[in-house]
Amino acid sequence: MQGKTTIQLFDAKTQKEVQRVEDKNLITNAFKKYIEDYINNYHLGFLFNGYRGWIKATPLLMTRGVILFGSQLPESVETIYPTTQACIGHAGGDYSGTDIYRGDYNAAESGDIPNGYRQVWDFATDKGNGTIACACLTTTNGGNCGYKSQSTYTADYGHQGLTSTVTGTETITYASGGNTDTYQAIVGLRDNNQTVVVKVGFRGGSTPVKIRKYQTHKTGLGFKETLGCFYTDIYNTTDYTEYNLTFPNNTGTSCFIHNNALYSYTYNHNTAESVLKTYNIDTLVETSSLSLGTGKRPHDSNFFSNPMMGVLGDYLYVKAYNSTTTYKYDISDGSYVGSITAPIASTSVYKFTDNFIKFATTSSYYLYNGNEFYGPFGSSASDTWFTEPLSQNSPVFYTCGHGSALRTDAGVRVFGPALFSINNLVTPVVKDDAKTMKVTYDITW
Repeated sequence: MQGKTTIQLFDAKTQKEVQRVEDKNLITNAFKKYIEDYINNYHLGFLFNGYRGWIKATPLLMTRGVILFGSQLPESVETIYPTTQACIGHAGGDYSGTDIYRGDYNAAESGDIPNGYRQVWDFATDKGNGTIACACLTTTNGGNCGYKSQSTYTADYGHQGLTSTVTGTETITYASGGNTDTYQAIVGLRDNNQTVVVKVGFRGGSTPVKIRKYQTHKTGLGFKETLGCFYTDIYNTTDYTEYNLTFPNNTGTSCFIHNNALYSYTYNHNTAESVLKTYNIDTLVETSSLSLGTGKRPHDSNFFSNPMMGVLGDYLYVKAYNSTTTYKYDISDGSYVGSITAPIASTSVYKFTDNFIKFATTSSYYLYNGNEFYGPFGSSASDTWFTEPLSQNSPVFYTCGHGSALRTDAGVRVFGPALFSINNLVTPVVKDDAKTMKVTYDITW
């Protein structure tokens, strides 16, 4: 499979072409990872309109959006997400609104070409202005959203034919009620998605917070193909043990998995001290402990959902209580570095990929790359509580809610703005409000 990009600038008054840049691209591993995740995890439920339906999401369906960046991306098949490049413009489907970043799909000039397909997008004088150094193919909704939107797009994951939600009844009722001591949240998936780590409780009052691991006999978390979270039957039994790890009373606790280790962030309600600990993911034996000092209260009232902190590079980011402030710590020594201001008072904050932390509410979220915030993107409750790629550097995510028996609005979804190709331009294109722009992308196979 091969792609070629043509970017044309036209004088808005004379309609004459003033610049044309053509370049071939690199196809990333997003397609490959997509197929591998399908093969390894099809038991996750009715994947994309049926357990055999996922595979119908062809390369054509995943290349109907484009994202334009201000600097070149690493030219590697593993570059499925951007790092610190600014988003100059993006385009997916038809659009006639006021978002200054978003172009419009040109259906008249798009269509079949010999051994392939052509996609064309137009940018008016007020759209996509700046220096363009790289163009990348993405899904339709990835093109609609981009990484620099002026409005919230609710369909940010995949698009029709690429996404579905798994629903059903939870049959493992290992806690009851919906109070602070029994709320449950998924911490992470490991071991080819056969092991799931679950946290029960979050404030650690009269009942301490506990960690339990579940193990299934198959890949796919023990899902029966027609039902949701951890459904068990005689053909697919889910094993679990008693609680593997218990935290002290009066200690609010949130957990996450990073670099194959379990991290716990605890906040002592009496001393106001925060401590970051790590545990062996297999044995849950403590391997390190790092004090983060006192006086900086995290958003511990939301510890019941997903973590309110995440690691990005060398730093730990912790959401402050009831505000848009996020504390920043050096993860090597626990020293406080400073703070950043998030665009929303989040319901959850956690690692999204190696390049991003996700700041989310139940209706929208932002991605933060250590430099700037991308968004807002649309969201739902299940996307907020837990979102994790099915494999390393994968465009496919598993999402799930929380609750007394783990909410069953689980889903397997393609992240819209994942990059399926990279085209670093030899000659940058500089667009301003005196010019219109046409972006043509030919994919051949």
